[in-house]
Amino acid sequence: MANRGQATLTASGIVVGIVAVILGVAITQGGGALIVRELEEWGTHLVFLDSAQGGPYEAALDHEDVQRLLRLPGVLRLAPVLWKGSYELRVGQQASPEPVSVIATTPDYQAIRRQHVRLAEGRFLVAEDLQQRRPVVVLGYQAKQALFGSAPAVGEEVTLAGHRLTVVGVLAVKKRLSFGSDGTSDLTVFVPTGLLGEDRRIPFAYVQLSPTAPAEVTAARMLAVLRERYGTWDGKDKFSAQSLQAFVDTARVVTRAMTGVMAAIAGITLVVAGIGTMNTLLMAVTSRTREIGLRRALGASRRLVLAQFLAEAALLTLGGGLVGTVLGLVGAQLAAVVVGLPRLTLWWAPLLSSGVSVAVGLAAGLYPAVRAAQMDVAEALRYE
Repeated sequence: MANRGQATLTASGIVVGIVAVILGVAITQGGGALIVRELEEWGTHLVFLDSAQGGPYEAALDHEDVQRLLRLPGVLRLAPVLWKGSYELRVGQQASPEPVSVIATTPDYQAIRRQHVRLAEGRFLVAEDLQQRRPVVVLGYQAKQALFGSAPAVGEEVTLAGHRLTVVGVLAVKKRLSFGSDGTSDLTVFVPTGLLGEDRRIPFAYVQLSPTAPAEVTAARMLAVLRERYGTWDGKDKFSAQSLQAFVDTARVVTRAMTGVMAAIAGITLVVAGIGTMNTLLMAVTSRTREIGLRRALGASRRLVLAQFLAEAALLTLGGGLVGTVLGLVGAQLAAVVVGLPRLTLWWAPLLSSGVSVAVGLAAGLYPAVRAAQMDVAEALRYE
């Protein structure tokens, strides 16, 4: 191509477009993969069972409901989760700088939430704690540090909501989620159900299913059991049962949709680059009019001239596409490190860049190539 500066500028548009597509798609897919991975760490065979609190149809589970649900096929465990409020935690005269959140639950909570309930000291709640109504507590890491620092806390006594409790365990630092929260923190403490009240009404529970149980079907069976006892209000269930698998599936669908949107937005850059390529080729055709006329006079066919300009356009954009691929792949890996996203194998990037670049080149170069091929030989030779 005659003007190297114009050719370089045109190729840079393709480079920017390919980099934008690869980065946009890689970051979107990486973010989606991170969300799915964190959801799956909970265990996809998990159902969140929530009861309506407030409004015209307030309802909550009781222990009879728990036993009925545990008898359903595929249900392994059910852990009630009762938020008891926020209280000051004390050791003697020393009080925690911040109130702690108190959750009353059962030993099944740790079995279900094993990826998020990791112990730094001692143990979690056991069945005997509930059966014998032992005054025990498991401290979150920050709650323990506030009162005991680096000293061991297991076996020490603390005061919580007017109750003297023995520390039996301390949780490790809670893993931070990239999105949302499970309602607990390092300032959360756990006590056995029934210790700080009767706990006859259970507003929320985690339900663990067997690996072979169909999550959506089992969740529907739970609602049917509760509907039979509590009925509905204006056609609506008084409880909700949402499987974690449904959240995972939704996250994947949203990721695919966002990937398409990001690719479309980034693709606009390629359209602009294609227009620039066409303008560059049109100027090249004008500046090489005499050359085209001479070649035609020496026997070059219209088809050969057409093929020459199309090949130049394809090579120009292909070169930009390959450079864009290298920069895009490097940028995607750097973005994954900086943002903390999973590193993806972008096997499709070279294929995408090659195919899209050549397609843009051919589409943008078609009109200039046709114009060059249809030039009148005599007029082209007289062109100054």
